Amino acid sequence: MRPHPALPLLACILGILAPSVATARVLRVSSAGAAKFTNIQSALDAAEAGDTVRVAPGIYRERIRFRHGGRSGAPIVLDGEPGAILDASSPVELRWQPAPDIGEGVYRAPLDWFPFTVTADGKIVTTLDEKRTSTPDAPPPPHGWKRILWREAFVHGVGPSGWEGVKALAMYRHAERELLLRFGDLADPRTRPITVAPRDPAILISGVDRCVVRGLAIRNAATGVLIERSLGSVVENCEIDPADFGIRLTNDADRCIVRFNRISLRPFAGADPRAPGAWDNWQAMKTGGFYDRTGIGIGSTRGGHLIHDNHVHDHWDGISDFGNPPWASRKDPTENTGLRVHHNRIENLADDGFETMGPGVDGWWHDNLVIGARCAFRIKAPQRGPLYIYRNFFANNLEDLRHWGQGEQMYPEAEVWVYHNTSTSDAAVTMNYGATVIPVSTPRYHYANNLFWCLEWLRRGRRDPLPDWKSDHNVFVSAAAVPRPWDPQAMDDAETTRRLERWQTGHALAAEAGLDQESMWIENTGPGFAAPHSLDFSLTADSPARGRGVPLAKLRAEPLPGFPPASTNAPSPDAGALPHGEPMPSIPRSRDSMTDLVKAGFWP
Repeated sequence: MRPHPALPLLACILGILAPSVATARVLRVSSAGAAKFTNIQSALDAAEAGDTVRVAPGIYRERIRFRHGGRSGAPIVLDGEPGAILDASSPVELRWQPAPDIGEGVYRAPLDWFPFTVTADGKIVTTLDEKRTSTPDAPPPPHGWKRILWREAFVHGVGPSGWEGVKALAMYRHAERELLLRFGDLADPRTRPITVAPRDPAILISGVDRCVVRGLAIRNAATGVLIERSLGSVVENCEIDPADFGIRLTNDADRCIVRFNRISLRPFAGADPRAPGAWDNWQAMKTGGFYDRTGIGIGSTRGGHLIHDNHVHDHWDGISDFGNPPWASRKDPTENTGLRVHHNRIENLADDGFETMGPGVDGWWHDNLVIGARCAFRIKAPQRGPLYIYRNFFANNLEDLRHWGQGEQMYPEAEVWVYHNTSTSDAAVTMNYGATVIPVSTPRYHYANNLFWCLEWLRRGRRDPLPDWKSDHNVFVSAAAVPRPWDPQAMDDAETTRRLERWQTGHALAAEAGLDQESMWIENTGPGFAAPHSLDFSLTADSPARGRGVPLAKLRAEPLPGFPPASTNAPSPDAGALPHGEPMPSIPRSRDSMTDLVKAGFWP
């Protein structure tokens, strides 16, 4: 095993986890009054570099901020014992009354401030934005989406599915200073637990360095942990559930670590993109609500972050790079540089597993597992690169790899490498460029040594041109001939014929584009996975992916990340994320296994 090239930086960051014994204190917090401090904020206010604030089991109803920072080798650590819960909801009494003037089953409660996050039964309710849904005279939604008007929505639900998709709706009326809520089943909110919270994060690390948040359960928050203008801060082993945004790194955050966390939006409407009405709830959020939520978001930072071994589930988006977005006033081509995003499990998402909207300079996204997302990896118009996407596993997603761009968000100079991934979606690659009128060109995107178990080579919009990226030495296995475990168990002749036509059309389209001419197209056997029904994508001895790749040294003189330098005369590697003989890894890994690797001087 080779030392990771970021190991010196890693050692520097990990140094904060070894506080100086001579000066360290343990400040104990107990909501039961069994310690000097009865709330977390007072203990944090007293903490100095090297101190640990240890939180006993209990529920702490507060939103807190690190007012002091640590120093190299002596961080300030906020450490929750098992059962320590930080509840970020506001302790207000919601006096619900029926609102028949709006519609049957609608209730209102007076409230003097805007609640961004509303939960019912411990799940976050779909919330409409009054400004976007009040008038039919506002500019129409993009992409031909249907406008949502809140009065109609509170009566009929959203879209063709009505209440089956959204299941419940909330909205704050600013002039009236009231919160509206309706459940699709007409339940009375006075009979179930409801919480409200403002936009403020549960934990804020701002303008201070080397702070550690560890082991806390964070509930009912707009944002679990927000880190800005901070060097070397860490969030680890936390359970953030529910929260609209799990962990956000923004505003010049520098070389932070986010690892071993479990994060969930836990939407009241559910997150399964295949569920009845899921698209209607998606549109409610996009066209009538407050847009996307993310498990882990990285925006406008100095970069160098390590984001690994997290489990993001039942959410909207998994992990997103928002560096230097088109709407930002500041344009910095180095934002979010050097991201290391690996060994994360992303599961059951209403939208995207991964997004890359920033410059994407030296970003390594690898060894991740994405299951049950609308789109596993949206290559969202990275601006520069090189961006490396390798050794990832994609299972049972509506799409695995999607190229996205719109309007001026086209960057033909961007360099992207997609290699040694295992993909199982219907289309190997999807092109999605909206209604753009400028040429679509990604000549510096490269696909090689990937294993696709698919129905078609490419899915594209009617106006999208043939792709001009570089793609070869991949393996395409027809899911029309050998269905995947999640495909219908029984298909009639017409469906079988349709699937075979998609495969044949895709193969012909690749030939027309002059791509994947050295790739393998397998129609009479499966991909040779050990146990795909249980997400074991290790290769069997007779897999058609064996020896079908190309030595990476033939693609680029400079070694590609994740693989040792090899001569152009090296044997052809196996296609896909795993070479034969390597077992399916556990993703995310255990903290113990990670500790052993660090002690051994390696970073996988």
